[in-house]
Amino acid sequence: MINRRQFLKTGVLLAGTMTFPEVVFASNIIPGSLTNRIIKAESNGNPKAYRKDTHARGLMQITPIVRYEWNNFYPKQKITKHDLYNPKINVKVGEWYFFNRIMEHYLPHYKMDLHEPNALASWNIGPPTHAKEYGDAIKNFKNLPGQTKEFIKKVTGKNYA
Repeated sequence: MINRRQFLKTGVLLAGTMTFPEVVFASNIIPGSLTNRIIKAESNGNPKAYRKDTHARGLMQITPIVRYEWNNFYPKQKITKHDLYNPKINVKVGEWYFFNRIMEHYLPHYKMDLHEPNALASWNIGPPTHAKEYGDAIKNFKNLPGQTKEFIKKVTGKNYA
């Protein structure tokens, strides 16, 4: 188990095989970073990706609830659903939500361990659902929804079953 500081330090430096030059240019993301692995799993690097059932948009597949939360936190930097197709904006919102909201707020709020599978499960199914219905993503991996298990496997390269 690593602490929050270690996770944040290494979480964005973990080795990976996929890089997306337009994202690296847009936000100075380190190739192979956790952000790029999420982008690979969510949109395969397509900044115009759209998922009809969740209305998720862009590289990191930002949902309306995340956009709503961003707009509440940053009323002077409000973004529209169309802004989410801009790679720079999409990654900025996605990284803010993952690292600031999930890692620094939601996981501690729900008294969840700060590790990558928990953060990824919260990203994929939403922090309240993750915490209230499934608990720790490593201990209860087999009980997670299939889509969430596949997402965690894609991003981490590990099967926690």
